[in-house]
Amino acid sequence: MVSALLKKPQLDYLNNLKIFLITLVVLQHSAGAYTAGENWLIINPLRVSLFKPVLTINSTFFMGLFFFISAFFVPTSLLRYRRNEFISNKIKRLIIPTIIGILTVLPLSYYAQVYPDNFANFYITYFTSGAFNFGHMWFLVQLFIYTCLFALFYWLIPGLILKQNKPLTWLQVISFITVLCALSYLVALISPINQWYWKHLVEPYHLPQYISLFTLGIIAYRRDWLDLTSYRFGLFWLIISVLAISYRVIIDINGIDQNLLSKTLWTSVQCVSLCIGLLIMFREFGNYSNPALKFLSDNAFAVYIIHVPVVVWLQRGLLELTLRPINKFLITLIVSYCAAYGLSYLFRKSRLISQFI
Repeated sequence: MVSALLKKPQLDYLNNLKIFLITLVVLQHSAGAYTAGENWLIINPLRVSLFKPVLTINSTFFMGLFFFISAFFVPTSLLRYRRNEFISNKIKRLIIPTIIGILTVLPLSYYAQVYPDNFANFYITYFTSGAFNFGHMWFLVQLFIYTCLFALFYWLIPGLILKQNKPLTWLQVISFITVLCALSYLVALISPINQWYWKHLVEPYHLPQYISLFTLGIIAYRRDWLDLTSYRFGLFWLIISVLAISYRVIIDINGIDQNLLSKTLWTSVQCVSLCIGLLIMFREFGNYSNPALKFLSDNAFAVYIIHVPVVVWLQRGLLELTLRPINKFLITLIVSYCAAYGLSYLFRKSRLISQFI
């Protein structure tokens, strides 16, 4: 039975979708310095609102979809490894990179704000003053927690990952959107979006989305949703997401303010519809690989970890140049994206480093 469960169809489209998502992550951070109202490490003297709709749309779904995809592979990992091996593997792949990131990647990123101050003094002060935080490593820590909690439930109730092929239904999607909206709205009454706690480890507003999409990734594996969901079903929800995006762009362009409930409803619809649409469209049109795509996929995790200081230092170097914000953004995005992949390739040539990233 275990060998049968380990068999899976070609899933190149999920790797290609991860490439797309990591590109959005680099784009999000590359635009931070040049977008009005964004709180980022480097602030360009001239900022514009042009990128705001894109960043808003990205934030509705891309990290949640990362949790979904990551969770989809957890059951096969549980079947493949013994308990101690499973936990040690997750520590090696998630916690150790987090520690490395906190000790190296993040200090290098924040140092760009105070350069040319002495780095040794800055490094000591960074930690002794309590200024350090998890930064973008929050994702790895939360993923580790969710994965270990599910593993605990699985070890107590092994039937949690037994296959029960049942297609995704309209009622399930609409019900999930409703519940997600309600939970997010209740959380937002207490803790608004982008309010972080515990050294940038938890943002309560998005927790209902992240936890639920991680859970749905497990259910999608069990019920074989990614194979059984029809193309027409995915296309319908992709169209809904396009309509939701158009609505948001119009709202932002005209400076119309939304109340909390309408914002939360839009976010929930946008998140769920775009996740479904992208998963099915990539399955239909992106389920293939080649050497270039394999390179991008293999290095995507490392790029997530190391890209921030690359982005930040490039933004710092462009501060004094009299270029339009959009030109600085394009330079930052393209150069940092290529540089991060280049650094990942070099780092992963080391057998020691490649064990962790």
